[in-house]
Amino acid sequence: MKSRPHRLRVALLTLAPVAVFLAVFGWLTYAHIRQERLNEKLIAAVQREDLPATLSLLNRGASPNARWKPAQEHSVWRDLWETLRKRGGRRQKYRYPTALMLAAERGNSRLVRLLLDRGAQVNATHAGDSASLDYASMCGHPDTVRLLLDRGADMNARIGDHYTVLTLMRSLETPRPNEARGRSFSSTLVMLKMVDGYECELSSKSVDSVLWILEQHGAKE
Repeated sequence: MKSRPHRLRVALLTLAPVAVFLAVFGWLTYAHIRQERLNEKLIAAVQREDLPATLSLLNRGASPNARWKPAQEHSVWRDLWETLRKRGGRRQKYRYPTALMLAAERGNSRLVRLLLDRGAQVNATHAGDSASLDYASMCGHPDTVRLLLDRGADMNARIGDHYTVLTLMRSLETPRPNEARGRSFSSTLVMLKMVDGYECELSSKSVDSVLWILEQHGAKE
């Protein structure tokens, strides 16, 4: 008959792999939850255009490529599953905009510069293949458009495989005599409600300014 210490050793050796697995899984879950909480706070800070809070959160480990998500889709287990899928090498089609896109649609060049300096991907896209340059252009922020172009934004990327940002902006241009183009037109052309609920007020003047910058940089349709 085997001694009691021997049986105990066998039991411990049998349970050791399970204990290690549970410990590693628990640590990964904790790290993921912590990262998600930081990312959520970063998105909220960018939406408030709170530069000090954004800087603080980046310093604490928030990802400069964090993405906004609707409240009903904030699920720790779903996010953890998606993370494991991505690590498995499957190409993902992101559905929602990045922090950089949110800063770009607000025309906050200081936030855009900070996120880019911290490693935000200037040409990251989401569903429909829209990128930060498209957001800044559609919301009529010429200074932000210029900054993104200077930092490597692809101005000839296709949005949904159909048109470029230049084509999009020309479709918003109001018909008027050629000699009138470039003057200060402040009338509102359209109100755009973005994915995260932010509303952009696009004017004739801002469309002209963005078009001029894109054309000066050699953008194509």
